[in-house]
Amino acid sequence: MLRVPCLLLALLFCFPSVPAIGFYDDSFENRSVVKDLKADYGVPTDGSTDISAVLQGAIDELSENGGGMLTIPAGSYTFSNIQLRSNVHIGIDHQATLIPHVGQTVKNTTLFELGKADEEIENVSIRGLGGRFTVKFFEYAKGLQVVSTGNVKNFYIANFHCIDAKTALSCVNFNATEIESGGSGMPNQGTVENISVENAHYGYGAVQTQAAKNVLFKNLSGTGGATLRFETGLTKMNDAQFGGLFNLVGENIECTNGNCAVMISPHAMTNGVVRVDGVKSVGCGFAVRIEGGFVSKKYATAGLKPGTFAEGSYVKNIEATFGEHAQLKQKHLPYMPLELMNSVRIPEEAEFATPFIGPSIATVLNDANYRVDVENVTAHGFQFADDVVTEPVPGHKKRQKSNKSNRPQSDR
Repeated sequence: MLRVPCLLLALLFCFPSVPAIGFYDDSFENRSVVKDLKADYGVPTDGSTDISAVLQGAIDELSENGGGMLTIPAGSYTFSNIQLRSNVHIGIDHQATLIPHVGQTVKNTTLFELGKADEEIENVSIRGLGGRFTVKFFEYAKGLQVVSTGNVKNFYIANFHCIDAKTALSCVNFNATEIESGGSGMPNQGTVENISVENAHYGYGAVQTQAAKNVLFKNLSGTGGATLRFETGLTKMNDAQFGGLFNLVGENIECTNGNCAVMISPHAMTNGVVRVDGVKSVGCGFAVRIEGGFVSKKYATAGLKPGTFAEGSYVKNIEATFGEHAQLKQKHLPYMPLELMNSVRIPEEAEFATPFIGPSIATVLNDANYRVDVENVTAHGFQFADDVVTEPVPGHKKRQKSNKSNRPQSDR
């Protein structure tokens, strides 16, 4: 019988303190009711059974009674596509492992969905208790993600580690809702922190943002992939011109042996200010990629213009260490110093957009047609590249794109 008092103490006193101004405001959290998924709902803890229906029922019950906290104790759990409701908070023990249940699904599989429907939800959280819980992915032809956010306001996502298998989609994804009918909402006022991923695909990582306002991203790290993507490349969003990124802040973003730690790319969207302070990469293609806006041939809306980020955007305090196990694509080889080209080995079967392993290219790539200030760059072991590269290196032979590509469609 001592479990409940100890758990209540953890809930009341051991939650991380998060900033309230402009981002997640924890003063709205309702902890008056606490339910435990095992003790109160009897779910197995060995991961052998799909518990989606029971978990969804527990969340719905809390929501119908004004909200509260649902705890998930140590153990393994298999479920998918859980809809979080307003004023419901999920606390997951750091010794818990979550596994997606794909069943007969033909679309992307998500563990938790925040505001996927047209109706906005508010004041919600998903967090690890006592440390980071684990999410375990597996090879799967379609996308897997831990959290998908849409029409949600005042949210907190924190404290987990994802063991990936180079699957499509980032661990946490931000999108607008009801885009086809003109757009109804997007994530607003949140904090995402203390998330890590290993074995990430080149084009994915910890977080991808397509549409979001007033969100803090803090202490994100990844092995492989692009840890934090400020990229608005979704085709239907560019066509509708609903969505985009406004007042986003990144702090302490890291990547090892990947594509990059931070990526900024507007496609054809006019975005607001993004600010990043503290970027570290070891053995990545770049620490930071700042891409120019462009109008893709996939976009059907006439008159679109290359996208931008607003004045005042910056990335500062960047540190990168050269390595020879970066994730690369052929499109970035023109930026590589000629002295390194002899060490590049592209697999014979690789298409133009197929990732492969090679040496780090530079600390920062900034070929944007808008202004993002880059400040305080420190590079280690880059013998031939400038700290900030802004244009292709003269002398590179032009490489032709293949008509085919084996990259996932959503990897821009």
